[in-house]
Amino acid sequence: MEMQALVVDDEAPARNELIFMLENSKVNFRVREADNGKKALELVNNHNFDVIFLDIQMPSLTGLEVAAEILKVEDKPEIVFVTAYDEYAIKAFELNAVDYLLKPFSRKRFEETINRVMSHSKKDRIKDTIKINKAISQLTPELKRIPVNSKRGRIKLLKPSEIYYATTEGGKVFITSEEGVFEFANGLKELEEMLNLPQFFRCHRSYLVNLSKVKELIPWFKGNYYLIINDESEEEIPVGRTRVNELKKKLNL
Repeated sequence: MEMQALVVDDEAPARNELIFMLENSKVNFRVREADNGKKALELVNNHNFDVIFLDIQMPSLTGLEVAAEILKVEDKPEIVFVTAYDEYAIKAFELNAVDYLLKPFSRKRFEETINRVMSHSKKDRIKDTIKINKAISQLTPELKRIPVNSKRGRIKLLKPSEIYYATTEGGKVFITSEEGVFEFANGLKELEEMLNLPQFFRCHRSYLVNLSKVKELIPWFKGNYYLIINDESEEEIPVGRTRVNELKKKLNL
């Protein structure tokens, strides 16, 4: 997942060092830069940043003044203050900063900040997903949407009719849809309960399939079956032996 970062500092060497560290971080950052507060606010109004690294002492607009303006933005990015002065720390956290980097800082300290940013963002996404799931559970089938993790930490809403199938892999749930493959924040059982529509069938303990997207049913050895998905990949989805009879009833076989 690519994250959008903005580095704001009136000193070019400081900006360049931070940009280098971000671009060589374990997280995939796309980085923009600004050398003053006014340019920073212009960029914030035109881009959806995940995190902003903000120097405090700058001419014209200080970092604290810039942060106060950013708090008015609807989709607020995380803010990390970067400064050589520790007397601003209390004020920084009053402005909901996720961290406060004191110059000069080590690579280890920088990575701690990245972990904090990622953890904070993940918690917010989980809270948002829970709220969305609750609202979706009250919708009619025509309005139902499934929230999935998209790029830049956004939550995308899929129509059930767009979903081919969902599967578990490495403890995570992935939904294959007409728009691509997306990660679902909860388990396969929770997804099955959310969909709760006639066309969706739990054909295997690791698969939930949209039967309206199936083009073939292939008999296999020992009474097993495979479902062939009607897409370019023609993915073969296994049917568990204990689910075969239920599948036949659904398909009137």
